[in-house]
Amino acid sequence: MEATLTAIELTGTVNERRQLQLDDLLPIAGPRRVRVIVLYSAGEDGDEAEWLQAAASNPAFAVLKEASEDIYSVNDGKPFDPTVRLELPASLSQTIMQRGIPRQRLSSAVARFVELYLDELTPDAELTEAVWLDGGEFARQVIGQNRALFEELARL
Repeated sequence: MEATLTAIELTGTVNERRQLQLDDLLPIAGPRRVRVIVLYSAGEDGDEAEWLQAAASNPAFAVLKEASEDIYSVNDGKPFDPTVRLELPASLSQTIMQRGIPRQRLSSAVARFVELYLDELTPDAELTEAVWLDGGEFARQVIGQNRALFEELARL
C-alpha cells in the first residue's frame, strides 16, 4: 500500500554552496526523510557557468564543434570592455572617501543614474539638442520629483 504524501509550500534561497535555505521553519518535527521539489524561474539569476556547461554538453549543439563551423578567429571584431572610467573632481572624491561609501555602492548608484538618464533620451535625439544633456540638471529634476523618497533614504 502506498503512503499518502502531504505537500507544504515554502520559499527559500539556494546559497553559493547550492544548499537550500528555507525562509521559515518546517511545520513538521524531525528528524525525518522528506522529498523536495524545487521550483524556480529559469530566467532569474542563472549561473552563467552552469548554462554554458549545459549548452556545451547538449548534443543539439554538437554540429558547432565541426571544423566547418569554426569561421571566426580572435582577430575578428573588437573585444567588449564594459568598463567606463569617470574622473571626479578632487573635492567630490574626498567627500566620497570621508563618508566611507563603498566602491560597489557608488558603482551601483552611478549605473542606476545612467540608466535613468538614458531612459530620458530619445533614441533618435541628437546629443547636442537633447533636453537632458546636462547630467546635473537631470539629477536635480529627478531629486526634485522624488524629494521625499531621497530624504527618507538619507535617514536610513
